[in-house]
Amino acid sequence: MKKKFGDEMQENYFAIGIINIIALLILEMTIRNHGSIGGSRRTNYIQAILMTQAMILFEMAASVMERDTIRMVWLDRIINILGFTVSAVIPMFLANVFGEVRTRLKGWVWAPAVMNGILCLLSVPFSFIFQITAGGKYQRGTMFYLYVITYVWYYLILLYKSLQTANRYPGKNKSGLKMMTGLLLLGTALEIVIPKIHTTWSAVTLCLILYYAFLCEMNNQLDALTGIYNRTAYESELSKLAKAETATIIVLDVDEFKTINDRYGHQTGDQCLARLGEILKRVYGSYGNCFRIGGDEFCVLCHGNKGPVLRRLEQSLNREIIQIRRKNGEFPWISYGSAVYCKKEDMEIGTAISRADKSLYGFKRAKKLEEGSMKHEQPL
Repeated sequence: MKKKFGDEMQENYFAIGIINIIALLILEMTIRNHGSIGGSRRTNYIQAILMTQAMILFEMAASVMERDTIRMVWLDRIINILGFTVSAVIPMFLANVFGEVRTRLKGWVWAPAVMNGILCLLSVPFSFIFQITAGGKYQRGTMFYLYVITYVWYYLILLYKSLQTANRYPGKNKSGLKMMTGLLLLGTALEIVIPKIHTTWSAVTLCLILYYAFLCEMNNQLDALTGIYNRTAYESELSKLAKAETATIIVLDVDEFKTINDRYGHQTGDQCLARLGEILKRVYGSYGNCFRIGGDEFCVLCHGNKGPVLRRLEQSLNREIIQIRRKNGEFPWISYGSAVYCKKEDMEIGTAISRADKSLYGFKRAKKLEEGSMKHEQPL
């Protein structure tokens, strides 16, 4: 007996749904068994995976409930309440993978989700977001557009976080991250425009896998000790800066770091380097990318001429170190130098790096001369 087109569509949808769930199970096991993603980022990622799996199951169940042979309207309504409530916030959990929203904004950020959840509950008597008829047929409610607005709100947060990460990421696959986020929008938009095709969760599944691949690549460019970018990322960023019209190069290193290791031990030295990584991100993070390029050598690479703010940034760095040294006298001082690269004047960016290094060495010599003169001035 020849199958109806609707039956074939449902079988295909079930097969795709099962494949998506299996793919997400494999992804979840990979994340749990490997340390490539950690902390709150890992928690948010796993939550997004579990919610996506739940949504696929909800849609598959709702599709079964819609068949004429099954009349479980109450269960269909519960599935739709859960589905419309959960699906709207999945982009937010993905956004949190790239960075948590600031605490003071969390209330406003989650307000649309709360309102959407209330409207979903009220849809049973009032058909706001959806309607399940007595015959078990699904229809969009009179305020379905509010669900779409809620989803778009969280998608925009995801887009902002993705672009923020892409702009700060020194790797070569920035455009790939932007296209992944666009794929998620495309999959959702197709299903909103043509409700009979189920593309949203296949797009979400594919994006979760691609996001993970991107995060693994990004983590490979991070220094494990300090949490800032490593030498590989530094070389990649230099190649891009060489094509820019202007750039600012700031080089830093730790004073007497060998003495710290010898006197207090390598664990204390590592703690100092990790703390310095945090300081550099705090002071220079909004102006450029921070790199650990050697044992106790660091660099900040900035697009454009940051000469006018360099002095203020150096003062901020010194204040941070002074504040730490009040509690921990073992923490070292930092020396720094800088140079501005101009494509019209410098034949290559290596010339500007050499100038920055000379500036650093000059700073160190001046500091030693000052320390020496202070010792000679001390009374016998």
